[in-house]
Amino acid sequence: MSAPLSPEDRAFIRSILDYPEDFTVWLAYADWLDERGDPRAEFLRLMVDHRRAPAGSAEAARTGERLLELRQTLDPRWLMVFDTVDVANCPASNGWAFRCPKTWDSLAPTDEPDIRICHDCKSPVFYCHTVEEARQFASAGQCIALSSRSEERYEPMREMVRLGRMHVDDEYEEYEPPVLPPTEPEPPPRPWWKFW
Repeated sequence: MSAPLSPEDRAFIRSILDYPEDFTVWLAYADWLDERGDPRAEFLRLMVDHRRAPAGSAEAARTGERLLELRQTLDPRWLMVFDTVDVANCPASNGWAFRCPKTWDSLAPTDEPDIRICHDCKSPVFYCHTVEEARQFASAGQCIALSSRSEERYEPMREMVRLGRMHVDDEYEEYEPPVLPPTEPEPPPRPWWKFW
């Protein structure tokens, strides 16, 4: 899908973002896409099935595998709307023991499609399409969500994100500010009557 989104696409997506638990909107969008022979319809229907399936069930595993296949063929900008990846590098963490329970799809949308807001920690979360992009945002102290399209190619990174251990590169951790030479204290100001 390289063509820009139509007004109808945008209306369906806005409704899904406003009411993500209302699967009738998801299915109505899938029906609309089906009428146009658009392969995104299968993805939306599988997302609904996957969310309704009990965690760990055979149905969840089957739909999860097919969703992973479809993610590799569809436009990453469109997929970003529906991605269910974990949030990492949360500033609310004290050390790395904390793991943010939020996922990208549960965050509040903003006017920027690749930035959402977490209302728990009041932080913006940046959606990253590549590992390099994720490292850059994480090294700047930002919350991130790494695209599910990168799962097979960047499994070590995905594991770090899952564990909430995404943090700055070693070169930033070892940085120590330079020690400046001591300066002489400024003399106290003279009273106004001693200026002449």
